[in-house]
Amino acid sequence: LVPGSAAVAELIGLREAVAAASLVVTGEGSFDGQSAAGKAPAHVAAVGAEAGVAVALVAGRISPDADTSGFAASVSLTELAGSSSAALADPERWLRAAGERLARAL
Repeated sequence: LVPGSAAVAELIGLREAVAAASLVVTGEGSFDGQSAAGKAPAHVAAVGAEAGVAVALVAGRISPDADTSGFAASVSLTELAGSSSAALADPERWLRAAGERLARAL
C-alpha cells in the first residue's frame, strides 16, 4: 500500500508538470486540519516546494484548523461568497473570483 496522492502524482507525471510551471493551482472541496496528512493539495504543495514552484490553494471551505502555510496563497470559496450555500449556488462565479484574488496576490 502507498499513499493515494503520491501514487496518482506518479501516474500523471506531476513532478515533471510542476517543474515546467511557473505557478500551480490545486484545490479541494474542504481543506481542514487533516488535509496535510496525505490529501492531494498537500502533496502538490510538497512537490512544488521541492521544485521551487509556487503552489496556490482554492478550496470550497478552509477550516480554521487548516495549515495553509505550505501554499503561496489560499482562497476559500465559502469566504468569498459569504456562505457555503452561496458558493454552491454559483460555483463558476466564485471560482473566477478566486482566480482574480490569486492573480492579485501572486
